[in-house]
Amino acid sequence: MRRPQLTALLVAGVVALVIVAVTLAIQGALVLGFAVVCALVGAAVIYLRFVHLATGHAYRRLEALSLLRGFVRPRLPLPAYTLWAASPELLLTVVGAIVERRAQLVVELGSGASSLWIGYALEALGEGGRLLALEHDPRYAAATREEVRRHGLESVVTVVDAPLCSVTVDAERYRFYDVAALAAIGERSIDVLLIDGPPGRTQPQARYPAVPLLLGRLAPAAIVILDDALRRDERRIARRWLRQYPQLTGRFSQTEKGTLVLRHDADLANLSAPERISGARDDGTALAIGVEAEGVH
Repeated sequence: MRRPQLTALLVAGVVALVIVAVTLAIQGALVLGFAVVCALVGAAVIYLRFVHLATGHAYRRLEALSLLRGFVRPRLPLPAYTLWAASPELLLTVVGAIVERRAQLVVELGSGASSLWIGYALEALGEGGRLLALEHDPRYAAATREEVRRHGLESVVTVVDAPLCSVTVDAERYRFYDVAALAAIGERSIDVLLIDGPPGRTQPQARYPAVPLLLGRLAPAAIVILDDALRRDERRIARRWLRQYPQLTGRFSQTEKGTLVLRHDADLANLSAPERISGARDDGTALAIGVEAEGVH
């Protein structure tokens, strides 16, 4: 049994036990049978809901992976997907942005299997595009560089050690990548920016400095992609960006962990934040980023 199913079963079981215990405490043993039936029905509903969500995510992962394989042809097997790696849906979004922009320069905050996929996509595009990946963990950077070497992508992918250092953004202190590492790209503008770090555990809203620090390096029609956009911190980050930088417009994609796609367009400077974001959840409810864009807490 897979992890999502085990989690669903555990949650359903706990709910059932709680219902039975509460009923016994209030009514006594006479209604135990009725309580058990209600508990089992409730548990079944919860379990099926979890399985439905897990199955939907699995289907979308397979669909995205199939589409990726139609464009990217790895020379060696790529690392298996894990919960901590970039999902196939996120990778498909990134590859789509690369193709749309005919990207000459992609910058990735973080590194890993995604760096290989991006490298292969740039190679397949055949327009001389490069990826610069900033990685704060020296061991992880070395491991990614070794994978890049194994896949023969050294001419496309560069992984740079960029330790987290103290920076001040909007009068707040953050630990963020040392952007001096961008010296490797000279004066070139960034066509696609993938924000998949620093890790959320670094500090609250750890990824917020990405746009304030790199906005001036973005090409006029650059695409910025924020992973983990379903997390509360990332939603708050997105609202702050949209409120403070009117040249950005956003679209939310309901991927497994949530993906926010921002476009850099100075012509949108006169629109309000709610007007500059679109996207809805699978159940049709409005995305919180758009609804609450003017009320950052």
